[in-house]
Amino acid sequence: MSDWHNTGEAEQRPLSEYLGFTDAEFDVWALDRRLLPDLVAARRSGQPLAAVVADHVQRLKAKPAAADRAALFSLGHWLKARGIDA
Repeated sequence: MSDWHNTGEAEQRPLSEYLGFTDAEFDVWALDRRLLPDLVAARRSGQPLAAVVADHVQRLKAKPAAADRAALFSLGHWLKARGIDA
């Protein structure tokens, strides 16, 4: 990411595009950066993004930690906006 910040005026692409994310992938990654390996695996296998996020949420719920509360809340709302209960 620091390369993107240091490109100056020459780089006109948004950070999501510079990193190679779709808008939805970037949104999810911004909510919980631990999802990056799952996003890569999903893209390679063609798995739907919502399924990857739902699986991640279920793993977080299986071993709840106070540090995961914000991610669970945010990703839960992301899924709910797509009609998926987590």
